[in-house]
Amino acid sequence: PYTIDLARLPAAFSYKRINPDVPAALDFVCDLMREGKIPTGIFLTHKWNFSETPEAFRTVLGGEVIKGLVQID
Repeated sequence: PYTIDLARLPAAFSYKRINPDVPAALDFVCDLMREGKIPTGIFLTHKWNFSETPEAFRTVLGGEVIKGLVQID
């Protein structure tokens, strides 16, 4: 496991690690998320109901959102 203190990174910092078998890697990560082994709630900064979609777009365009979720009920 790796720990990265995001508060201490330079603004232009970018880190990507790409598995050459992207479909298999995505399936693996999705399985881990479904099984609760990766806590997905920590990634979301904003949640909206479907009726709030226009507000969601305004907030995203305003640069306030890291990861958002629009729930369709």
